[in-house]
Amino acid sequence: MNKDTVTISVILPVLNEQEVLEKAVQKISAQLESLGISYEIVIVDDGSTDSTWDIIEKIQSSNRHVGALRFTRNFGKEAAMAAGLSHATGKAAVIMDADLQHPPELLPRMIGMWRDHGFKIVQGVKESRPDESMARRLGAKAFYWIMSRSSGYDLSQVTDFVLLDQSVIRVYLKLPERNLFLKGLLLWSGFERAVIPFRCTQGARQKSRWTLSMLFRQAVHAVTAFSALPLQLVTAAGITTFIFSMALAIHTLYKKATGQAVGGFTTVILLLLIIGSVLMISLGIIGLYLERIFTEIKKRPRYLVRDTLFPK
Repeated sequence: MNKDTVTISVILPVLNEQEVLEKAVQKISAQLESLGISYEIVIVDDGSTDSTWDIIEKIQSSNRHVGALRFTRNFGKEAAMAAGLSHATGKAAVIMDADLQHPPELLPRMIGMWRDHGFKIVQGVKESRPDESMARRLGAKAFYWIMSRSSGYDLSQVTDFVLLDQSVIRVYLKLPERNLFLKGLLLWSGFERAVIPFRCTQGARQKSRWTLSMLFRQAVHAVTAFSALPLQLVTAAGITTFIFSMALAIHTLYKKATGQAVGGFTTVILLLLIIGSVLMISLGIIGLYLERIFTEIKKRPRYLVRDTLFPK
């Protein structure tokens, strides 16, 4: 597609979205057509195992605004978003989910904030999450609290439903690191940003397919990719354990000197358990960062593309 003629690119990272993808593309196209602007929709198939790619081919054959990429396997949403941004030709790009939890009806307002008010980043943020369990909500609050304390950025108002100006996209694509975390990088970039609250539209998938274990892994990736706080906690744990050990040693020597020492190995076992636990946890945290370093040093591509479908 011609960079000079496309105003807005919409990027849809998809994984097994055969049920809703066609409907999502129709709704997105309708909103963009109503604005009378030139646009493209870039669909990135992140290794779907259902009929998603067949549906993409069907959509692309009948809609000249649609282009698509298919990965060789599942590389993750961050990689899919990076691939979409690298193939977007618009003056701005909107990243959104294809399950309609990100309402297409919000697109005109987001584009207006960018085009008429000059914001380089426009975020759509859910007003409430009534469909989420208590454990998920508490986990999200804990994650945002940790990220805020460790990085200095408040990520509670940052989502993957976002419009990015081409100037922001260029900065993002120039970053050499493999372990990207888009939400954190958007705040780190310092560009002018607006937030638009929204509620899920009728017809959206009401329940997220992200399990707690998947969310936990994503949180670990985010923290280790964007903050060195866990490494600092290793040092803090070592200092705390040392102080506790010294206090316990002084107490034990005092009991021994005054003839009040209690026989047995309780103190020794307790110290070994505490120190051993701290050491193992510390080695685990260091291992996470070594894994990140190992990945960066190898310089493997963020994703591999099997097929592409773009209008000629």
